[in-house]
Amino acid sequence: MTLAVVRNLSSPRGTLTQLELEDFEQEIVDQYALAMTSVLQSWAAAGHESLAEITKDEYLAGLPDRGAHRSFAEQGFRSVFRILKARKHVFLDPTRGVKLTPVAASIPLPLDTDAIRRALNSPDPACACAVSMVAFHALTGPQVQGLLLTDVRDGRLYLDDRVIPLAGPVRTRLRAYLDHRAGTWPNTLNPHLFINRRTAHRLTPASRNFPWFKAELRPQALREDRILQEIYATGGDVRRLCDLFGLSIEAGLRYANTLEHAELTENRVEGSSNPGTG
Repeated sequence: MTLAVVRNLSSPRGTLTQLELEDFEQEIVDQYALAMTSVLQSWAAAGHESLAEITKDEYLAGLPDRGAHRSFAEQGFRSVFRILKARKHVFLDPTRGVKLTPVAASIPLPLDTDAIRRALNSPDPACACAVSMVAFHALTGPQVQGLLLTDVRDGRLYLDDRVIPLAGPVRTRLRAYLDHRAGTWPNTLNPHLFINRRTAHRLTPASRNFPWFKAELRPQALREDRILQEIYATGGDVRRLCDLFGLSIEAGLRYANTLEHAELTENRVEGSSNPGTG
């Protein structure tokens, strides 16, 4: 299977810049490729030299037993075989008619990249800016809601005891939003970063649904998507996850559990109902 095929697993996120596409593309490729690697290796070990040789029974037998790792593999192979069949590299699609395995709601799952693309490119500056902060830096909804103008300066976000250098796409959307804010409410005294017509003449933060109702995404789901990308990119480095996003160890392990790596088995937190700050 070529890298060109893998790179087609998810559509590029619309009209993003080349740098933004590069930021997302490798994370998407890594996330699905990692889930499929063990399956591809087992087929190679069995003597298969082409995906065209794989039957439905072999496909089902090769999938991981359970968990998000199986879900990622199923989604990845479904995309791969659709592409290969469309290009007439395979005659039969072994994933056809196979339902995706239900995954427990407590297991974080990636979002649809098209939905994130639309939200990042929203014509509403507040929406695009808030989405970018969560998509790149995994802020929580309450953190976004409570941000003050003074929390963002010199290309950095000062959040509690953390200093976060803002990614380029975030800075671009932040500048656009600040221009919109200043032009729409030039005399506002509200110290909060995100304001609207209801709060511009007050000192209170906007409601927790602003501007998320325009994004059609939940900030928690978007945050989980970003953290999942990081745990896959680092191969399960829980300490880095905690340091980067301010997670508790228990919350970090919740994301690491999605990898289904043997070396992480001893650290699994089975049935945890308290994901900490995740």
